[in-house]
Parts: sequence; structure tokens; C-alpha cells
Amino acid sequence: MIGIAIFEWEGKQYSLDAEDAGDGLFIAFKAKNNAYTTYAGGRYLQTERPQNGQVVLDFNKAFNMPCSYTLYATCTLATPENR
Repeated sequence: MIGIAIFEWEGKQYSLDAEDAGDGLFIAFKAKNNAYTTYAGGRYLQTERPQNGQVVLDFNKAFNMPCSYTLYATCTLATPENR
């Protein structure tokens, strides 16, 4: 983990552990709908590098890693803090 992305949604504050992705941040997270409408292991988000301590978290760009499509791939799971 290199940092924490803090954001507010519907009046409540949330935080997600973020990893260094070279040219930005990589965030693995789980939501309540995982295993029902998306891959059970979680979804993933890559961002641009933070500018002035801020980063855009566009959850519309969240994606599934290859492990959600095949048994022959492995993926990082979301940390307990990112659930």
C-alpha cells in the first residue's frame, strides 16, 4: 500500500487502500453486489497519478481482472479494509 484514497458518497466518508501502478494508482475493492452481479473476488480500478494530493476515482471505469473469466489466472484480492 502506498496510500489511502478518501472520498464521500451519499453523505458518508469512505477510504480505500491504494497501490502504486507506475503511472497511477491501483485499487482492488469489493462492494455489496460482488458475487451477485460481478466477480466475487472484487473489482479493480486504475487511476492517474495524484495531482496536489487529489485523484479522480471513477467507479464507472472499474473492471474485472482475468481471474473473473478463467480458472487459469490468479488475481490480487481486495484487502479487508477495501470491502
